[in-house]
Amino acid sequence: MKTRIASLLFASILPCAYASDNLETATVFAGPAGVPGVTTVVSNNTASTRQLFEPAVTGNNTDWYVWTAPFNCEVVLSTTVGPVLPGNHALNVFVGDNTSPVPFLISLVAKGVNGSDSTAKLRFLAVAGTRYYISYGYTGLSGPGEYGLTLRTSEFPITGSFSVPDFSLGLGPANDSYEARLTLPPVSESVLDYNMSATRQMLEPPQTGYHTLWYEWTATTNDEFSVITFGTTFDHAVTVFTGNSIGSLVQVATQLNPATPVLGSAPEPLKISAIAGTKYKIAIGAQTADSGGSVVLGLGIGNPPAPTAANDLFQNASIVSGMTVVTTEVSNANATRETLEPSSTGFATLWYEWTAPANGNVSVSTNGTTFNHVLTAFTGNTLIGLTQFRIANGTPNNPPSGAPAQFSFEATAGTTYRFAIGGQSSADEGTAVLRINAETIPDPGPAPANDAFAGRQILVGSNPSSIPVSNLNATRTATDPSNAGFSTLWYQWTAPSTAEVLVSAHGTTFDHVLAMYRDAGNLLVILQSAEGSPNTPDSNGRANFRFQATQGSTYYFAIGGKTETDKGIAAMSIDTFSVPSIQLTSPKQNRVSRGKVRIKGLAFDSAGLQSIRIQMRGYEVATIRANGQYATRFSEKSFNPPPWWKSAKVKVTVVNDFGIKRTVSRKVRLR
Repeated sequence: MKTRIASLLFASILPCAYASDNLETATVFAGPAGVPGVTTVVSNNTASTRQLFEPAVTGNNTDWYVWTAPFNCEVVLSTTVGPVLPGNHALNVFVGDNTSPVPFLISLVAKGVNGSDSTAKLRFLAVAGTRYYISYGYTGLSGPGEYGLTLRTSEFPITGSFSVPDFSLGLGPANDSYEARLTLPPVSESVLDYNMSATRQMLEPPQTGYHTLWYEWTATTNDEFSVITFGTTFDHAVTVFTGNSIGSLVQVATQLNPATPVLGSAPEPLKISAIAGTKYKIAIGAQTADSGGSVVLGLGIGNPPAPTAANDLFQNASIVSGMTVVTTEVSNANATRETLEPSSTGFATLWYEWTAPANGNVSVSTNGTTFNHVLTAFTGNTLIGLTQFRIANGTPNNPPSGAPAQFSFEATAGTTYRFAIGGQSSADEGTAVLRINAETIPDPGPAPANDAFAGRQILVGSNPSSIPVSNLNATRTATDPSNAGFSTLWYQWTAPSTAEVLVSAHGTTFDHVLAMYRDAGNLLVILQSAEGSPNTPDSNGRANFRFQATQGSTYYFAIGGKTETDKGIAAMSIDTFSVPSIQLTSPKQNRVSRGKVRIKGLAFDSAGLQSIRIQMRGYEVATIRANGQYATRFSEKSFNPPPWWKSAKVKVTVVNDFGIKRTVSRKVRLR
C-alpha cells in the first residue's frame, strides 16, 4: 500500500496515492508551507516503468514529482533513512518542459550518490515560482520497492538580480559562453545561476573549470574588488581576467573554493585591486566534470588591499642601469608568484632587469633586505625561456651586519640579466634591496707575445720572475700540448747552475695549470705539472713544484686555464736553492783508527742550516739541530766498534732550511 506522510515544520498531511509513473502527469509535491520547513513522502515504485525518452541518469521504475518553489530558499532533497529503502537508487532534480510531444529535460544538479546508509542527497538553491521536476528510480540489483523522500527548506533571502536559464529550447544557461557573458551593474548584489547544462568552450583557459558561466563587471573607481561565491553548492573555481576575446584573456587572479552551506562559514573572497574603467571578465566553473549545481555570485567593493609592488610580475620588472646600482626598498607583502615562474625564485617574488653597459666583473647582493630570502639570476626574455646561472640564500640583514644573499659573475656588454628576490617560504615578507657593483675589465688588446711557443718569454738568472700578462686573448694553438691548459702562455729558462729549484705560478688570478717540458727533438716532453687556483703573490693557491735543475739545461714552462673560460693575469717565478757545504776534517780517508772514531768538521749554508746527522756504518752517532744558523761546527766521538769490524764508513748529512740535503762520507780502517 502507498502512503504519503508530511511532518515537522510547516507540515501538511498529504493524501494517500501512487506517485506518477510519467513525467507528463508528475505528482505535485506540495512541500513545506514556510521556511524553515520539511515534508516527507513515502511511496512504492514496484509497478512503475521507465519511459523511452527519460534521461539515462534516472534509473529504472521511475516515479516523477513536480515542485514549484513558493519562495527563494535553499533545498536539501534526500531519500529518508529507514527499513523501507530498497538500496541502490538514483535521485535527480531537473528543470525544463514536460508539455512538448517529447519532453525536454536538463539536469539542474548532479545525481545523488548512494551513501553507506543507502541515502541519496541533493542540494540546490530554489527561485520562487520555478518548477523543479524530481525523479526517483532504482539502480543495481536490489530492485524497486518502498522508498521515502524528504524535502527540506531553509532561509536564504536573496536580494538583487536572479537569472534562471530557459531550458525549454534545448539551450544552456544564457551566459554559458564568454561572448554571451552576463553584464553586472556597477554595484552588484547576489546573482543566482545554475551551471549543470553549461558547456566548456574550446579556447577557454584551463583554470576556469567545467560547466563554465561568464560575467562582466566594469570598475568605476580605483578600489578593492571582491568576488564572493558564498552559497554555491559545489566545489568550484573562480577566475578573473582582462582582455577583449576568449583567446587573448590575461589572468588577474584565480581561486579554488569549496561548496559552502548557506548558514556555514564563508570561503575567503577572491580580491584584486580594480582600476577605474577596466572591464573584468569573471568565470565560475566546477572543479570536476561530473559536478555542478547552483551558483551564487556577489561582488564586494571597497577597502582596497595594500598596494602590490610595481615589479611583482616578470613583465613589469624594475629596470635598473649603470655600473653601480642600489634599488629603493620595496615590500613583497602583497607580491605574488606567477604560474610559470621557476620554482627556485621563492615566494612573493620581486623582479629586476639590468643590461651590462660593459664587459666586467659583477657582484650582486641583497644588503638591506629584511626577510629570509633567495636571490636568483637568469638570462632570457620570457618566463618560460629563462636560464638560471646563479642562486644564493640570505637572511634578514642591514649593512654591514646580517647575511645577505650574494654572488658574482663576469658580464658581457649588452647582455640583459634578470634578478628575482623572493621569500624562502610563503610567510617570508618584508622589504627587499638589490645591489649591483660592476667593474670594467680592461681591454687586453691583441694576443700576448708569449701566446705561441715561438714567442715564449725568456727568464734569466737564478731567481727570475715573469712579467704579468693577461691570457684573455691568448689561444690554444694546434702545436700546444693538451696538458698545457687553455689560452696558454709560454716561458723558457736555462739553469745557470746545478741546484734545487722551486717553480711557482705566483700572482696568477684564474684557475690554472702549470706544466714543465724539455725539448726532445722538436717534441715537448712533459716533466712535471700542477694545478692552482686564483692567488696573489702573498696568498696560497698557486700551482708549484720542485725539481733538480742541471747547469746549462733549458726548461720550458706553460701556464693555461683549466677550462676555456678561465682567464685573467698569469705570472710565474723560479727560486733557486743553494746546496749546503760540508768540510769534514776528521777522520781522514782510509786512516787507521783504534777504538772510538772522532768525527768533526764545519757545515754552512747561506739559506740557513736545519740539521746535521752523523752515522757510522749505518748506525746513528749523533743528530745536531742547527736552528737556522748559517755555519755550525761539529765534533763527535763514535761508539766502540765491534772487534770483528775491519773498516767502517762515516757519513755526515746536512739539511738546510729549504729541505735540501748534502752528504759527505769517509772510509776508516779499524784494527
